[in-house]
Amino acid sequence: MLAKVHAVAVELFQHIVECIGGVSLVLMDTVAIVVVRPSAAACDANVGVFTPNIIAVPHLEINRTGFTAAVALGVDAKELTCHVDSVSFCLSKGLAAPVGSVICGSGDFIAEARRNRKVLGGGMRQCGIIAAAGITALEQMVERLTQDHANARRLAEGISRIPGLSIDLENIRTNIVYFNLEGKKLTADAVIERLAERGIKILNLGPALLRAVTHYGVTADDIDLALDALGKIMIKS
Repeated sequence: MLAKVHAVAVELFQHIVECIGGVSLVLMDTVAIVVVRPSAAACDANVGVFTPNIIAVPHLEINRTGFTAAVALGVDAKELTCHVDSVSFCLSKGLAAPVGSVICGSGDFIAEARRNRKVLGGGMRQCGIIAAAGITALEQMVERLTQDHANARRLAEGISRIPGLSIDLENIRTNIVYFNLEGKKLTADAVIERLAERGIKILNLGPALLRAVTHYGVTADDIDLALDALGKIMIKS
């Protein structure tokens, strides 16, 4: 079983390339659920050590990255999940549903998941409206992720031309854009505050590190407005 887990991890890493984030373990008596959490924010992986009396059950938690990586790699999301026993993903991250997540697995696994949800008070009534939005997300929002990637590339290339900002274009492959401030005239907090005044929201991850994410609500025109605002902010600094 350990060999199977290692094989799963290696093959999955090869598919997702640099979009993989980490591997952690959830121990439940004699069952070890291997939770693989792909993330564009980190690229390290730590696989735990198993003892002979532990049964390893690989579980993949893909959130936004599974569909985003699949689209970027030009493969079906099934190729990233076919070697795990269960998978969970979010319908709101990237797929634009207002709320909701999905967990998939064998009949016995889902039965146990439903029981645990009930025990923990996680049941929900009259959730057909939410389910309808989730179906729309799966049927209509996956292929359009390429638009988010194109907008992210547009943003990244524009940032690369703004003095005072630096970015590694080789690492911009999906819808998340990391870039840095050069020099000490402006902090990330100051840039975020000035962008917010113009209705543009991004995230600071440090004194000089910024992150922007494109999604269904961001158009190519919005990217141009953001670049114009960033350019003016950097010129005034």
